[in-house]
Amino acid sequence: MRRYIIWMIILVMLTGMTGCGTDENSRTELLEPAGAQVRSVKVVRKDISERKIYHGEVVPYVEELAFSVDGALGEISVHLGDSVVKGDILVRLAMEQERIELASLEDEIAYILQMGEFSDGQLENQIKIAQIQLRILKAENASAEQIGEKELQIRKLEQELTQNQEIRSLELKYKQDRLAALKEQIESAVITAPFSGKVVYIKEAKQGDWITGNTTIICIADEKQLSIKTDFISKGIMSGVEEIWATIGENKYSLTYVPYESSELLAANLAGVSLRSEFTVDDGTENLECGQYVLITVVKKTSKNALVIPQNAVFSEGGEQYVYRIVDGQREYCSIKIGVQSAVEYEVIEGIQEGDVIYVQE
Repeated sequence: MRRYIIWMIILVMLTGMTGCGTDENSRTELLEPAGAQVRSVKVVRKDISERKIYHGEVVPYVEELAFSVDGALGEISVHLGDSVVKGDILVRLAMEQERIELASLEDEIAYILQMGEFSDGQLENQIKIAQIQLRILKAENASAEQIGEKELQIRKLEQELTQNQEIRSLELKYKQDRLAALKEQIESAVITAPFSGKVVYIKEAKQGDWITGNTTIICIADEKQLSIKTDFISKGIMSGVEEIWATIGENKYSLTYVPYESSELLAANLAGVSLRSEFTVDDGTENLECGQYVLITVVKKTSKNALVIPQNAVFSEGGEQYVYRIVDGQREYCSIKIGVQSAVEYEVIEGIQEGDVIYVQE
């Protein structure tokens, strides 16, 4: 009797494992209208892919332009929608005081150089005259005292020349460094077009408004550099994908995902900015136009020559998936294990075989 009970327990356990068998009590009751034909499908082998679909659009490359320094807004030279050529001046800061200081410094430097040349020339002439006088004294066998005084005079003149040149050099360096800094600052106060394109954004501001450095003032779009953008997709989701392509109209284009750097994600998060994911077109963008609708297909995983059944053939209960195999007109419960899932089909790893006929729901 005890051995019989043990075998009954084993039988119950085996019935609960993957496989087929009859189960009339615990499974979903299948009721068909009287006279209705049982809906069924045959298990077949074919390729199946797990895919994600995203909606996007063709967009131009857009560059955000900003001043690297603070300052009062001077002039915006373009309007929204204007076409610009590389090098065109787009916007500049006022920088009036800086320009006045720059002009003054240029004058001061020129004066120091001019006066220095004149002063050096005078001292150099005095040194030459003293040296000639020294040679005459020596030729006339002048006293040691006279020769010594003249040599001392020459040394003093040479020292004065050296000191004047050193002091002038220091003054010039200070003013030239300041001049270079002012020029860089004034150059930074002008934004020019980095490429030929179209103005797609201008910050709302008027002349005299204070502009903080690194604040986007204007955006230029290059409609010759096209890519595809969609709602944000994380690097983790895109990791290990097998294939990405875009469907635009009737054409298909291979794509490459462009991930964000961690620093870009952090900066956007701190600024509360919503990011969009970008894809480049491997096949070139010559036939694309800005604004075109794009259907992006991301293939995560593909199973070749797999056993495939429709999703409406699968039942779930308590975390278990199963189907009903039709044998001799009767439905037979079969527990299955599912692999790759497409939008409408499942790959079956265990539980049924190719050619099996299974029940499908409406």
